[in-house]
This record gives sequence, C-alpha cells and structure tokens, in this order.
Amino acid sequence: VFSFGWKKPVSAGEGGMVTFRDRETWTRAVRLSQHPLRQIRDTGGVGQWGDLAMNARIHPFAALLALHGLDGVSARIERIRTFSLQLTQALQGIPELQPVTDPAYGRHAFYRYAPLVIHPQWTADEAADFLMRRGIGAVPGFLRTPLPARRPFRRRFHLEAFPGALQRCRSTLILEPEAQDAWRERCRQAFLELFRKKA
Repeated sequence: VFSFGWKKPVSAGEGGMVTFRDRETWTRAVRLSQHPLRQIRDTGGVGQWGDLAMNARIHPFAALLALHGLDGVSARIERIRTFSLQLTQALQGIPELQPVTDPAYGRHAFYRYAPLVIHPQWTADEAADFLMRRGIGAVPGFLRTPLPARRPFRRRFHLEAFPGALQRCRSTLILEPEAQDAWRERCRQAFLELFRKKA
C-alpha cells in the first residue's frame, strides 16, 4: 500500500496505490472500492456491496503526478536517508532521546524523522515548543490519540491493556532533517539544553 499524500517520496497531493500478488484479492478490492460499471468491466460482475461500493479511486490528474514522481524516487529516498542518518549520528548518546535508525528487518525510508522523547518529565509537545523557539523546525507526532482510545475501538479494547500506546503518542516528535552540519549541531545542542532544564 503506497500513499501519495503531501511530503511523501512520491507525491500527488492526494491518493495512493495498492498492489496485489493475486487476482482474487485484486478482484475483492475492485469490488469494494470502485463504481459498479468498473466492477462489471474489470471483474465480470459486482461484489456483495453492489452500487454501495466506496468509489475510492485516485483522480486521473493525481495519478499522472504520481507517475511522473516515480522518476528519480530512489535518489530522493537516498538523499533523505543520508540527512536522516547523519542526524541520528549527531543525536546518539543523548540518553533522554531515542533517535531513528534502520530496523533490524530492513531499511527505513524516513518519510518522517520521528525520534522519541524518553525523558519522564518532558512530552513531545513541550520539546517541540522548546525547539521551535530555538529555530529548530519540530512538531509533535501526528497521532495524538492511540487507537484503543478512539471511538470505533473503545468497546472492544481498553487503553490500559496497551500501556505503550499512550506513551508513544506523547513522546513522538517530528523533525525535518537538514543537510548542513551546523544545523545538526544546533539541533543536538538544543536537545542537550532542553533535557538539562529538568535534570
């Protein structure tokens, strides 16, 4: 599943793409997400939802933007990875911060650089405010409420059963890595100053 939203490595403003390994799954997706005429044309009939399918398809102009965006995507991702890994190196050794690294199972695309503030007295909101006042572009993580606390899941799940979820939402920070060594050093010094304040 690929998103083509704003700031993604391939951006079309909106929309996305789903790829499939087998025709059966693809047919189910078309019947769930496409106008009945497309269902009939591409799959030979309508699915269980008939004309109530979501009609969730990318706009043709956005699809053209995404197609054009595929040119050079590997080079863009490598450039973002370089800046991000350089920032990780600069932030290593700050015990109250968990920088972003490649996972054991693969390579991080660094769509967003989202370190975790693991200082017990600071939240990502406070850290972002502190960094912004020092000229470092930072915002709290986009997910502010964990899934178990959201309305569709409340009856089935209890937040207490997921102690890490709320902490993760409160501690995720988003930075925009820059290319300059001087910026990375300013970022490091800002974090050190931040954590000294409540040492």
